[in-house]
Formats: sequence, structure tokens, C-alpha cells
Amino acid sequence: HELALIDLTGELPRISAPLTVVYANLDTARPATADRIYASGYANRRGTKLVRIDNSGHMIMYDQPAKFAGTLKSFLAN
Repeated sequence: HELALIDLTGELPRISAPLTVVYANLDTARPATADRIYASGYANRRGTKLVRIDNSGHMIMYDQPAKFAGTLKSFLAN
């Protein structure tokens, strides 16, 4: 519970480690909405890679396991 309450938004620009944010999108008719939300949320962290996984809800690793695994593999390979 405590971890869920931590907001590191202000610290994002100081984090130098590679950062890939994988986010879900159930509304495949309007993917730009999710893209805007996440781009805005990470705008102050240069170099952040955003990866949208369509047809997925909150639990991407269960909803789209192959796509999630591929994204994770790609992150770890770099």
C-alpha cells in the first residue's frame, strides 16, 4: 500500500537509468488518448520510451503475455 502512494514525478528528470513505460490501451478506436496521457506524464523525463499494448487492461502481462514478454526482452537486451 505504501509503495502505491509514492509519487516520483518530481524525481523523474534525475533518474538516469533507462526507462521504458509499458501501458495498456483497451480503447483501440482512440489510441491517441492513451498516448497523450502517457506522453504528458513522462514529458519531463528525457529519453523515456513509451510502449502501448493494445487490447489490454491493467494487467498487461496476463492480457497480452507475448507482447509484454517481447517488450521486456527488448528492454533487457538494450
